[in-house]
Amino acid sequence: MSNWTQRRRRLCSVAFFFSLRAVLLTAQVMLLAPLLRSKPQGAYRTHAVLTCFALLVLLLLCGASPFLLRIIASTYERVGVQFDAIFLLIAMTSQVSDISIVLISMLSQICQRRALCEFLNQLQDTAQRVRAIHGRNFITARVLLLLWLQLGLTLYDMLTQLVFLAKLAFKIAPWQIVVNLLSLYLQQCRATLQLVIMCCVLLLIACYTQLAECLERISEDSSAELSTYEDLVWLQMVLHKLTLQLKDVFQLPLFLLVVGEFISVLANLYAQLHYYVTTKAWWFAFVFYCAKISVELYLLIHVVYFCCMLHEKVTNLFLDRDLDFEEPTTLEPCLLAASKRLQQQQLWLGGRHQLQLDHVFRHG
Repeated sequence: MSNWTQRRRRLCSVAFFFSLRAVLLTAQVMLLAPLLRSKPQGAYRTHAVLTCFALLVLLLLCGASPFLLRIIASTYERVGVQFDAIFLLIAMTSQVSDISIVLISMLSQICQRRALCEFLNQLQDTAQRVRAIHGRNFITARVLLLLWLQLGLTLYDMLTQLVFLAKLAFKIAPWQIVVNLLSLYLQQCRATLQLVIMCCVLLLIACYTQLAECLERISEDSSAELSTYEDLVWLQMVLHKLTLQLKDVFQLPLFLLVVGEFISVLANLYAQLHYYVTTKAWWFAFVFYCAKISVELYLLIHVVYFCCMLHEKVTNLFLDRDLDFEEPTTLEPCLLAASKRLQQQQLWLGGRHQLQLDHVFRHG
């Protein structure tokens, strides 16, 4: 690996982990992850007071949601935008979708706070282990680009909402501005939740990519590679466990996010078609918003699919290994136990293949 490649990998790693820490901190502040991070060990843990506070906020938001939607609807009616009926329909559909997704997701994260805490700690420990064994700079430019693209779209959406509220500041009462800021908070909760899921999946992708590279480099007839191969087996087992934990913790929020994005795309397409039929012109605000939502939806689906493909690639690389160790070693029982455990695991979201690694160790 050249010096330029090493420097680029180092820059990507530093930028990725800084962005990841910022996203997780934002999720903690927004109570999407009702956890505390202890400074000495850096581990996440639950706390009864924080859980009660998050539950209280959730109950208040559930009680205030109907009044919030009614106030937002009256605020939109005062704006005086052309084709108010369509604009109001699209705006309220988006608001109802965002609020429902956020409330259900917050309830899901509160109920699964211990599983979320265990998942984040295990993910952090695995990333540290990968950095210690295979090098600190294992984040690729593709992973960082996907994260920053989603982060940029989120920041752009937040800025456009703030500009919209700034224009409304002279037309509505101060308490209505507070209501709209609360609505903006709910919308950004959905975006932050999407960022948290994407960050976790991208970190798993980076670990899987590093594992695949190590498996492709390992020699097939060198007994000196036994300890390295045991580390790779351990890493594969941990990554598979993490993918299952990710599915258990974020399955419902991920489903709601995808459904919400589809609703937003269809609603905005309907609004654009209505506008075009009425005026024979294009409303580029709707076109751009549809494009932005479509990109976000594609990014989310692409990242999850990419993780599944890497998981399958790593599995095939393990199945293709046929190592021949000349002498039995003390590590052999560990490898055989790992083989039996891996044989019982199934590919996440694939459901078609099982890991059968007995032939890998049949000469051990």
